[in-house]
Amino acid sequence: MLPDECLEWRMNRYLLAHRRSNPSTRRNPIAHSSVPEQHGRCGLAAARKPPPPPLPPPPPPPPRPLGSSRAPAPTPSTEMATGRVLLLSRCLGRLGTARSPRSAWLPACGSEARSPARRCSGSLRAGVESTAGRRGVAAGVSQTGGALEPGYSDEQEALLQEFPLPKDLLRTVLEHVASGTTCPTKLSYTNYDGRLKRSVLSVLWPVNLRTEGFGWRKLQAERHAAALACARLKEQGWISANNKPLSCNEYQAIASQLGVPEDQANSLALIPQAGDNADMGRYQRNNPSGRGHRGAQFQRTREQVSHASEMAELMQKFPNSKTLLLSVVQIATASPSAEKHVRFTVTEQRPFECHLRLSWPQDMVFVAHAPKKNEAIKRACAMACAAFKEMGLLDSGNRPLRNVDYNKTALQDMHAQHRRPTPISLLPALATRLHDFLLQRKNYTQSSEAAQVLGPAEEGEEEACVRCVFTGRPYKPFTPEQAQELSEELLSRWRAANPPVTPGEDPLPILDYRDEILAALEAEDRRVLIVAGETGCGKTTKIPQLILESMVSRAGNGAHCNVVVTQPRRISAVSVCQRVRQELGPHLRRNIGYQVRMESSPPTPGGAVLFCTVGILLRKLQSNPDLLGVSHVLLDEVHERDVGTDFLLVLLRDVLRRNPRLRLLLASATPDTQRLAQYFGGATVLRVPGKLYPVTPYHLRNVCQLMQRHPPSKDSDDPSPDLDFVTEVVEFICSRGTPGGVLCFLPGWQEIRGVMDRLSQRLNNRLDKHLILPVHSSLSVVDQQAIFQRPPEGVRKVVLATNIAETAITIDDIVHVVDTGCHKLQQYDMRTQVSCLDTVWVSKTNVVQRRGRAGRCQPGFSYHLFSEEQFAAMPEFETPEILRTPLESLVLQVKLHTPHIPAAQFLDQALDRPNKYAVEEAVSILQEIGVLMMDESLTPLGARLAHMAVEPRLAKALVLATLFRCLYPVLVIISSLSRDPFQSGLQQRAAVNKARRLLAGETRSDHLAFVNALEEWRHAYGDRADEQHCASENMLHPPAVRYVQGLMRQFSQGIHDANLVENTTECLHDEALCNEYCRQAELVLGVLAAALYPNIIQLRLGEVTREGKLRTDSLVCRTRTGRVLLHSSTLNKTEEEFRSRYLVYYSAMKSNGRVFVRDSSMVHPLALLLMTDAPIHCKEGDGEVLLTVGDGDLVRMACRHEDARLLLGLREAVRSMECELLASSEPGAFPADAQERHRQLLDILVETLNAPQEPFTVRS
Repeated sequence: MLPDECLEWRMNRYLLAHRRSNPSTRRNPIAHSSVPEQHGRCGLAAARKPPPPPLPPPPPPPPRPLGSSRAPAPTPSTEMATGRVLLLSRCLGRLGTARSPRSAWLPACGSEARSPARRCSGSLRAGVESTAGRRGVAAGVSQTGGALEPGYSDEQEALLQEFPLPKDLLRTVLEHVASGTTCPTKLSYTNYDGRLKRSVLSVLWPVNLRTEGFGWRKLQAERHAAALACARLKEQGWISANNKPLSCNEYQAIASQLGVPEDQANSLALIPQAGDNADMGRYQRNNPSGRGHRGAQFQRTREQVSHASEMAELMQKFPNSKTLLLSVVQIATASPSAEKHVRFTVTEQRPFECHLRLSWPQDMVFVAHAPKKNEAIKRACAMACAAFKEMGLLDSGNRPLRNVDYNKTALQDMHAQHRRPTPISLLPALATRLHDFLLQRKNYTQSSEAAQVLGPAEEGEEEACVRCVFTGRPYKPFTPEQAQELSEELLSRWRAANPPVTPGEDPLPILDYRDEILAALEAEDRRVLIVAGETGCGKTTKIPQLILESMVSRAGNGAHCNVVVTQPRRISAVSVCQRVRQELGPHLRRNIGYQVRMESSPPTPGGAVLFCTVGILLRKLQSNPDLLGVSHVLLDEVHERDVGTDFLLVLLRDVLRRNPRLRLLLASATPDTQRLAQYFGGATVLRVPGKLYPVTPYHLRNVCQLMQRHPPSKDSDDPSPDLDFVTEVVEFICSRGTPGGVLCFLPGWQEIRGVMDRLSQRLNNRLDKHLILPVHSSLSVVDQQAIFQRPPEGVRKVVLATNIAETAITIDDIVHVVDTGCHKLQQYDMRTQVSCLDTVWVSKTNVVQRRGRAGRCQPGFSYHLFSEEQFAAMPEFETPEILRTPLESLVLQVKLHTPHIPAAQFLDQALDRPNKYAVEEAVSILQEIGVLMMDESLTPLGARLAHMAVEPRLAKALVLATLFRCLYPVLVIISSLSRDPFQSGLQQRAAVNKARRLLAGETRSDHLAFVNALEEWRHAYGDRADEQHCASENMLHPPAVRYVQGLMRQFSQGIHDANLVENTTECLHDEALCNEYCRQAELVLGVLAAALYPNIIQLRLGEVTREGKLRTDSLVCRTRTGRVLLHSSTLNKTEEEFRSRYLVYYSAMKSNGRVFVRDSSMVHPLALLLMTDAPIHCKEGDGEVLLTVGDGDLVRMACRHEDARLLLGLREAVRSMECELLASSEPGAFPADAQERHRQLLDILVETLNAPQEPFTVRS
C-alpha cells in the first residue's frame, strides 16, 4: 500500500471510530469555512478554540498486495469556473492541529483536514468568502421534503433553516434577474465522486460566484452549495431580508448598472488592473485572444491549495511551470525580472510547503506541498499556470502571449492618442485681424489655373535665344571673312607653339592611331567614333589636341574647330585642362578652357577646346539645343554610365540628326563597346592598347604576410573597411615601402577623416615627413588640385581619396595604391521612396582602374585589402546609375529639353531603359510638388526651377523663399544640405553636436543652425584671426564653409536666371526686398516645409515592437511611407519636449534595413496647413472641424468652425499671391499698392505662425 493511500485508509477508520465514541461529531463529518482577507493575504485570523485533548492513535492499516494500483482521481463533470470573489479557508500545516474558526476540529475525508503528506498531490480547491462561510458552515446530508436529516452541523442546520429550499430559491432569483435583461444567467453544478460527495456551484451572472457543498450523497452536496450561494446573494442585495426574490423591475435596475457581457455564453470573469505596465483589460474564461467584456469588477485575493487528484495532470500539462510562470509575468509587466511580482516562501521542514504569492494580474496565493523544495515550488507554479490558462493568459499551446496582448487597454489608449488631431485655436485678437484682412482682400484672390501652363510666347522666346556654348553670350556665327582671318591667326600661333603631338615626340599609344582617328571623324557616313582605350593610352589629353592640330594646321579652317570634352567630375575637367594647356604652351593657352560648378575659365571661340562636366553641357543644351558652333563633342569615361551621361547620349543622338556638321566621340576605358556602337547605328570602334608600367598586386593574404600579422577579424562579406587595418597598411608602406606617393581608396568622407585622424596619431613624431591630403567631391577645386603638386624632398605624399581619383586623372608620383575594394553607391527603394547610400563592393573594372593608378609613370605596387575569392565574386561592371537612383531630377531635365514628349517615352530611348514604374513615380512626385501639370507640361513654378542646377525640391525652396521674402537663410540651408559646413571627424562629433545645439538655440532646428553658423562666419569674414576663432568656437570646417558660400553664389545666379531678382547681389543682402522677412524663423521653416512636403514626420508616443512588446514611452517618428529613426546627428534626437509634433526633413537614408533622418526641424502645424500645396480635406463634427492636409492621416488638425473658415481664407490668399508672383514676367514689376498688399499678407501670416501652440511632450 502506498503511503498516501495508507493514510487515507487510516483516516477513514479513525473517522468511524470517532463518530461512534463522540456523538456530537456525527453531524459534523467535515468542517469547511472561509475567512476574510487580512493584510493582503488569506489566513485564519479569527480566534480559535483551544485544542481538544489528544486522541488515541488509529489502528495499523491492513496489508496491500504488491503491485496493486491506486484508484484514479475523480474527474469533474464540467470544467471549474474561474473565481473572481473566492477566498480559500486555509488549513494549518500539521495533522491534528487544523481548526475551523467556529467548529471543533474533526479528522475527515475532506481535503481541508488532510495531513501534509496527503495534500501534496490533492485536487485544486477554493473556498468562498461569504456570510455563510464566515459562520463556518460544514457539509451535511441531503434534504428530503425540506426536513433536516441527522448528521448536519450546527452551522449547516442554521443555514438550511434560513434557506429551507435553497435550490428552488436560487433558481427563482436567477430567472427573475434574467427576465429583466437580455443576458441569460448560467447556473451549473460540478459534482465530484468519492466517499464524501463534493458539489461545486458556479453562477456566472449577475455576479461571478462559486460555492462548494459536501454531503454523503450528491443531492445533499448540491443543496449545501445552493444554500451557501443564497447566503452570498442575500449579502449582496439580490435576495430580500425575508429570503424572498425581488421583483423583476428591481432586478432590472440593479442589472443595468452591471452591464451585459459581449459573449453571453461565456463567463464574466474580469482581471483587475495591477502592476506598472500590466493593464490586463478584460478577459473571459477560455478566451486566449484577450477580448474583454463589460461588467462589474471585483478585486479580491484568491488562494488555492494543491490536492492530489489534479496535480499530476497539472504537472504533465505544465512540465516547466516555474519558467513559464516567470516568463508570463516578465513579458506582461515588461520588467527585466519577475521578482517584483512573484514571491516564494518555503518551509524549512519536511514535507515542504511552498506559498507562491503573485501580485500580478491580481493578488493571488498558491500553496503546494512536496517532499522536496524544488518540487513544491514547481507544483505551486503549475497551479498558477493553470489559473493563468483559465484567465486566458496563455495561448492554446500553453505558451506566453505577447506583451501587447496583456495590455489591450493601454494599446487602445495609445492608438487613440495617435489618432488624436492636433488642436488649433486662434487668439481672439488674431482672429479679428484675420477677419478684417480677408474682408479687404475679396478681390485679391485670383484663379491659380490661369497661370499654370507656359504660354507660346515664352516658349518661342526661349527658342529664339540661342547662346554660345563657350561664352554664354548670344550665338553669332562667323562671317566668311572673320573665319578666314581667325584661321590664319590660329595657324600662326600653332606653328609658334610647336606642340609635341607627333608620334616621335610623345610615346603615348594613342598617337600611333592618329590617322585612323582623323579619318573616322572626316567620314560622312559615320559621324560617331568609339575609342576603347585602355588606361594610360593618352585618349583624354591627346585626342582633343589631334583634332585641333588637324583643323588648324592641315585643313586651315581652325576657326570652325570648337571641341567640347566632358568629364564625369570637376577635378578631372580642371586637371586635364591644365595638362593640355601645359602641353600646348602659352601661345595656345587662351584656346583651352574649362567650366565646372562654381568655377570657370572659358576659352575664346574659334579653335577652342572646352573641358566641362556632363551637367554643364546639359545646361548649355537648354539654350543651344542643336549645339550650333560646336564641331566635336568628346564624352570621356563613358563606361562609368552615370545618369547624366546616359541622358546626354539620348540627346546627342537626336542632335546628330539635326546638326550634320557635328561629330561625336565616345571614349571608354573598358572593351565593352558593342552596345554603344549598335546604339548609334553602327558607329566606328577603335581599340587602343594602354601603356602602364609593371604593377605588383598584393591581395589580403599577401599583405598580411608582408606585415607579419593575422588577417583582420572583420566579416569577409562586409564591404565596409576596417579603418584601423587600413591605417596599419598605410603606415607600413610609409615606414618600409619603396619611396613614392601613396594613394588610398576609401568609400566616403567619414572614412577619409577616420584614416586621417588615425594616421595623425600614429605618425605623431613623423608628421613633418608626411603630407596627408584628402580628395572628395565636396572639396573646392583649389583644395583638390593640391594632390598634383610634388612634395618636398624627403616627404612622402599620402592621398586619401574616393573613386573620383579612379579615372581621368594622373598623379605623377604615386607608386603605392591601397584599395579597400569598396565605394559608396546610391540605390533607391521605390516602396519607401528612400535613397540608400550603402557601402558596397566595387566591380572588377574598378579594381583594374585603381591598380592602374600605381603604374602611370613608374613601376608600382597595389595592395588590395580583400581576398582573391572576393575579387572573383565581384561583378564585371557596375550597374548603370539610371537603374538605381530616383528619377525626379532626370524627368525634370527631360521636360526642359523635350517638353512635348512624355517622360516615359523619352527614357525608353536610353541605352538602359529605367523601370517604367520608377519613371511614373518620378512624374507623380513632380506633379505633387507643383512642378508638372497632369499632362506633364511645366507649371510656372516648374519653369522657374528649370534655371537652377539643384534637386527639384531644393530649387522649389529657393523660389518660394524669394516669393515670401526670406531668401538668404534658405540659400544658406540649401547650400549646407549639399555640403555640411561643420567638421566631420569622428572624434569631434560630440563637440560638433554641442556647437550646433548652441547655434540652434530654442529652435532646435538643424537647418537654422546652418544659418546661424554662416552668420557668425560672415561677421568674422575678412580677418584671418577672427575666422580661425569663429571656426574653432563653432566647430566649422573653413574649406567646407567656403564651398557653401560658392554654392550660394551659384544658386543666386540661378535665381537671377529664373527672373526672380534683378541682380544676384540682392540675394545676399538683408536690406533687399527678397530678404525683408529673413529674421522670421517660423516663416523660414514654413517655406522649407512647403518645398519639402511630403517629407514630414509626425511624432507619436508609444509603439509595439516586432517582439510584441508595448512601449508606451517610446518616441516614434512616422512619415507617409512608414517609420523612420532620427539619426544621432540631428538635434531632435535627444529632445524631450517639442514645440510641435511635426518635423520637416530633407532626406532619409536607408542603412542596414532601417531608415534614418539626419536633418530635421520643428515646424508649426499651421505652416503645413497654410503654405503647402497639398489638398485639404474638411470634415465637420460636433462643434469643431477636422482639417486633414494631404491624403492619409499624418497631418490632422481640429479647430472651431469660425477658425477653420479664417484659416482656409488665409490659405487661399497665400496661394493667390504665389500664383500672381510666378505669373509675373519681370522681377519687381508690381506696382507699389500690390507690393504693400503682399506685405500685409506676409505680416499676418508671420503673426499666425508665431501664435502659441500645444507642445508635444515625450516623457514626463
